[in-house]
Amino acid sequence: MGDLECEVGDFIPHHCGLWKRWTMATLAELTKRHGGIGLIVAAFVVLGVVYSVVTPIFEASDELWHYPFVRHLAQGHGLPVQDSANVGPWRQEGSQPPLYYALGALATFWIEADDLPRINPHARIGDPLPLGNKNMVVHSPEESFPWRGTALAVHLIRLLSVLMGAATVFLVYRIALELFPERRALALGAAAIAAFTPMFLFIAGSVNNDNLVTPLCSLALLLIIRLVRNLQFAIRDWALLGLVLGLAALSKVSALGLFPLAALAIALAAWRRRPPLQSSPHAGRARVRAFLRGCLVVFGLAGLVAGWWYLRNLLLYGEPTGLRMMVAIAGPRHPVPTLRQLAGEWAGFVMSYWGFFGGMNVPADPWFYHLLNSIALLGLAGLGVLALRWLRGRDRPPTSRLLGLGFLLAWLLIEFVGLVRWTLMTIASQGRLLFPAIASISICLLYTSPSPRD
Repeated sequence: MGDLECEVGDFIPHHCGLWKRWTMATLAELTKRHGGIGLIVAAFVVLGVVYSVVTPIFEASDELWHYPFVRHLAQGHGLPVQDSANVGPWRQEGSQPPLYYALGALATFWIEADDLPRINPHARIGDPLPLGNKNMVVHSPEESFPWRGTALAVHLIRLLSVLMGAATVFLVYRIALELFPERRALALGAAAIAAFTPMFLFIAGSVNNDNLVTPLCSLALLLIIRLVRNLQFAIRDWALLGLVLGLAALSKVSALGLFPLAALAIALAAWRRRPPLQSSPHAGRARVRAFLRGCLVVFGLAGLVAGWWYLRNLLLYGEPTGLRMMVAIAGPRHPVPTLRQLAGEWAGFVMSYWGFFGGMNVPADPWFYHLLNSIALLGLAGLGVLALRWLRGRDRPPTSRLLGLGFLLAWLLIEFVGLVRWTLMTIASQGRLLFPAIASISICLLYTSPSPRD
């Protein structure tokens, strides 16, 4: 017995020592390989918290209407039923999918916060002229630190939103590495562009459902690109993609644009994974079965997660997205603008992507927009030159990488077209609404030269 105790006593310290050395070596390797993104994410969190603290509550874009939806759920009242003749305090935001608001309610249901602010009747919302009252609500000393009541609830939800934004920054990095595993500097640069875009920081430090749909769309895009590049066909991969798509669709309607991209990715993966049709008379059927199996898992699970909400809209409002009711409350555009008239809103659209604060009534200095627009134009020019080189057969990357880049750009195009359509329905020319595609924008602005392996 003594010998056994000795052996066990010798065994445990020995292996504990091995485990400790392995753990330290692994941490050192992770720090060496990914320490840069850790610093960027940490800096983003610090800046996001600063934005969330210094911005008075309800003075961020649409926060005045997002928060009442959260509070309505936190008080146990269930989902609001929209009525254009009887608009609730959430206004058009009550037509949004509920996931973000449910998470906010879970974080704040324990707070006594029944006091909503009084709207400032003199506010110049959407007016960037320097003269005029910028505050959207009437503020009081009750908002001061230490926070309590509504102020505490809003700041807690803002902190939750900052963490969601941090997840987006990390996912931009992961998407870039998935496309360019040998170009860590490019991945870090793309993550930094996303992290330090002032408007992204401003929205991340506010109560806004864009903060949840953006990381979910980024994660879905990562899974789709990984599928196309690596031809994954395991059920768990399909299930994860379906779950993320469902959660994204339950966060904001704009995420539905990912569904056709997912279907195309499944079709491409099924086609490329199987042998050429001439090699077997059953190859075509195998491809079809693989495609149908992938669609069944992905869209079946997504439907289980989010389908109930779209069915509810169909029963209540006669259409699944609830957009008609949202437009009726937000105010339809009459007359419907032409594309030429929309082009006249381009300057404000770009400004609101880089940084247009308050209720779209606190712009930055003009030099700020000139500088960032110039940098963006240089990036786009470099991307154009690179595309011309590819068309001439020079420096063309592998097919799998081209497909990944194609999906990256396709997602940006889908989001942009959807935003144009939405802007034709109601006044919504805000570039920040493209943040679900911030990974596409940030990576494309940096990818201006081929890597040595292309």
